[in-house]
Amino acid sequence: MFKDRFQVHITGTIKALHSQYPNANIQYQIIAQPPWKVLFGAASGITQTALRSSTQTFGHQQVFNQLFQTQFVKESRNPLGWPVMVFSVFTINSALVESLIGYGVIRIPLENGQTNMKVPLFRPILQSNKVGINPEFVNAAILATSVQRGHIQTKSEGSWIEVEVGVVVF
Repeated sequence: MFKDRFQVHITGTIKALHSQYPNANIQYQIIAQPPWKVLFGAASGITQTALRSSTQTFGHQQVFNQLFQTQFVKESRNPLGWPVMVFSVFTINSALVESLIGYGVIRIPLENGQTNMKVPLFRPILQSNKVGINPEFVNAAILATSVQRGHIQTKSEGSWIEVEVGVVVF
Protein backbone atom coordinates (compact mmCIF):
# COMPACT_ATOMS: atom_id res chain seq x y z
CA MET A 1 0.00 0.00 0.00
CA PHE A 2 2.78 2.49 0.84
CA LYS A 3 5.28 1.45 -1.82
CA ASP A 4 4.51 4.58 -3.84
CA ARG A 5 4.63 6.93 -0.86
CA PHE A 6 7.43 9.48 -0.94
CA GLN A 7 8.29 11.43 2.25
CA VAL A 8 10.72 14.25 2.92
CA HIS A 9 11.59 15.35 6.46
CA ILE A 10 13.12 18.85 6.54
CA THR A 11 14.82 20.37 9.59
CA GLY A 12 17.16 23.27 9.89
CA THR A 13 18.24 26.59 11.30
CA ILE A 14 18.13 30.14 9.98
CA LYS A 15 21.50 31.14 11.42
CA ALA A 16 22.20 34.74 10.43
CA LEU A 17 21.53 37.64 8.07
CA HIS A 18 24.48 39.55 6.61
CA SER A 19 23.39 43.06 5.61
CA GLN A 20 23.93 46.75 6.27
CA TYR A 21 20.52 47.23 7.93
CA PRO A 22 20.42 47.87 11.72
CA ASN A 23 17.66 45.35 12.50
CA ALA A 24 15.70 42.70 10.65
CA ASN A 25 13.27 39.82 10.86
CA ILE A 26 12.85 36.92 8.46
CA GLN A 27 9.60 35.32 7.33
CA TYR A 28 9.98 31.89 5.75
CA GLN A 29 7.73 29.48 3.88
CA ILE A 30 8.43 25.92 2.75
CA ILE A 31 6.33 25.45 -0.36
CA ALA A 32 5.67 22.22 -2.24
CA GLN A 33 3.43 22.04 -5.28
CA PRO A 34 0.41 19.69 -5.29
CA PRO A 35 0.05 16.73 -4.82
CA TRP A 36 2.59 17.21 -1.98
CA LYS A 37 0.98 17.60 1.47
CA VAL A 38 2.30 18.70 4.86
CA LEU A 39 2.28 15.64 7.11
CA PHE A 40 3.34 17.49 10.26
CA GLY A 41 5.22 20.61 11.32
CA ALA A 42 4.87 24.24 10.37
CA ALA A 43 5.38 25.11 6.71
CA SER A 44 5.90 28.81 7.54
CA GLY A 45 7.14 31.01 10.35
CA ILE A 46 8.84 34.23 11.38
CA THR A 47 11.98 34.93 13.37
CA GLN A 48 12.37 37.44 16.14
CA THR A 49 13.75 40.88 15.25
CA ALA A 50 17.52 40.83 15.64
CA LEU A 51 19.89 43.78 15.95
CA ARG A 52 23.03 44.06 13.84
CA SER A 53 26.38 43.30 15.42
CA SER A 54 29.78 43.84 13.87
CA THR A 55 32.83 41.66 14.31
CA GLN A 56 36.20 41.53 12.64
CA THR A 57 35.57 37.94 11.50
CA PHE A 58 31.99 38.10 10.22
CA GLY A 59 31.39 41.79 9.39
CA HIS A 60 27.84 43.11 9.85
CA GLN A 61 25.35 40.39 10.77
CA GLN A 62 22.18 39.66 12.71
CA VAL A 63 22.18 36.30 14.50
CA PHE A 64 18.86 34.41 14.63
CA ASN A 65 19.35 30.66 15.27
CA GLN A 66 15.67 30.07 14.38
CA LEU A 67 14.80 26.36 14.13
CA PHE A 68 12.27 24.92 11.66
CA GLN A 69 10.92 21.42 11.06
CA THR A 70 8.43 20.15 8.49
CA GLN A 71 7.57 16.81 6.91
CA PHE A 72 5.97 16.47 3.47
CA VAL A 73 4.40 13.41 1.90
CA LYS A 74 3.57 12.62 -1.73
CA GLU A 75 1.74 9.55 -3.03
CA SER A 76 4.20 9.01 -5.88
CA ARG A 77 7.84 8.18 -6.57
CA ASN A 78 8.22 11.18 -8.88
CA PRO A 79 9.82 14.19 -7.12
CA LEU A 80 7.93 16.70 -9.30
CA GLY A 81 7.00 19.76 -7.22
CA TRP A 82 9.94 19.24 -4.81
CA PRO A 83 9.84 21.62 -1.78
CA VAL A 84 11.26 25.13 -2.09
CA MET A 85 12.02 27.53 0.77
CA VAL A 86 11.15 31.21 0.28
CA PHE A 87 12.48 33.94 2.60
CA SER A 88 11.12 37.49 3.00
CA VAL A 89 13.43 39.78 4.98
CA PHE A 90 12.22 43.06 6.48
CA THR A 91 13.76 45.89 8.49
CA ILE A 92 11.90 48.21 10.87
CA ASN A 93 12.71 51.93 10.84
CA SER A 94 12.48 54.40 13.75
CA ALA A 95 8.80 55.11 12.93
CA LEU A 96 8.11 51.34 13.37
CA VAL A 97 7.36 50.90 9.67
CA GLU A 98 8.47 47.63 8.06
CA SER A 99 10.27 47.85 4.74
CA LEU A 100 11.59 45.11 2.50
CA ILE A 101 15.28 44.20 2.49
CA GLY A 102 14.81 41.38 0.01
CA TYR A 103 13.63 37.90 -0.90
CA GLY A 104 15.62 34.69 -1.08
CA VAL A 105 14.78 31.30 -2.57
CA ILE A 106 16.43 27.89 -2.18
CA ARG A 107 15.51 24.43 -3.40
CA ILE A 108 15.57 21.87 -0.61
CA PRO A 109 18.51 19.49 -1.32
CA LEU A 110 17.62 16.16 -2.97
CA GLU A 111 19.98 14.03 -0.92
CA ASN A 112 20.00 13.09 2.76
CA GLY A 113 22.24 15.06 5.12
CA GLN A 114 23.02 18.53 6.47
CA THR A 115 23.81 21.36 4.04
CA ASN A 116 24.97 24.89 4.85
CA MET A 117 23.62 27.40 2.35
CA LYS A 118 24.26 31.04 1.55
CA VAL A 119 20.99 32.52 0.25
CA PRO A 120 21.45 35.79 -1.71
CA LEU A 121 18.66 38.34 -1.31
CA PHE A 122 17.02 40.28 -4.13
CA ARG A 123 14.05 42.57 -4.48
CA PRO A 124 11.80 43.55 -7.38
CA ILE A 125 12.28 46.86 -9.16
CA LEU A 126 9.79 48.93 -11.11
CA GLN A 127 10.24 49.96 -14.75
CA SER A 128 9.52 53.56 -13.78
CA ASN A 129 9.98 54.40 -10.10
CA LYS A 130 8.75 58.00 -10.07
CA VAL A 131 6.81 57.56 -6.83
CA GLY A 132 9.85 56.49 -4.80
CA ILE A 133 8.35 53.34 -3.31
CA ASN A 134 9.95 49.93 -3.03
CA PRO A 135 7.65 47.30 -4.54
CA GLU A 136 6.82 44.11 -2.64
CA PHE A 137 5.01 40.94 -3.64
CA VAL A 138 1.53 40.49 -2.20
CA ASN A 139 2.38 36.81 -1.78
CA ALA A 140 6.04 35.78 -1.81
CA ALA A 141 5.01 32.21 -2.67
CA ILE A 142 5.03 33.27 -6.34
CA LEU A 143 8.83 32.97 -6.11
CA ALA A 144 8.54 29.20 -5.59
CA THR A 145 7.50 28.69 -9.23
CA SER A 146 10.11 29.67 -11.77
CA VAL A 147 7.53 29.90 -14.57
CA GLN A 148 5.63 32.78 -12.95
CA ARG A 149 8.68 34.82 -11.96
CA GLY A 150 10.45 34.75 -15.31
CA HIS A 151 9.75 38.37 -16.28
CA ILE A 152 10.29 40.05 -12.91
CA GLN A 153 13.19 42.50 -12.85
CA THR A 154 15.19 42.39 -9.62
CA LYS A 155 18.27 43.87 -8.01
CA SER A 156 20.54 42.75 -5.19
CA GLU A 157 22.48 44.84 -2.68
CA GLY A 158 24.79 42.09 -1.45
CA SER A 159 22.72 40.96 1.56
CA TRP A 160 22.47 37.23 2.24
CA ILE A 161 21.09 34.71 4.75
CA GLU A 162 23.05 31.85 6.28
CA VAL A 163 20.86 28.72 6.51
CA GLU A 164 21.52 25.13 7.55
CA VAL A 165 19.11 22.55 6.08
CA GLY A 166 18.85 18.89 7.03
CA VAL A 167 16.98 16.47 4.77
CA VAL A 168 15.88 12.87 5.28
CA VAL A 169 14.15 11.27 2.29
CA PHE A 170 12.29 7.99 2.83
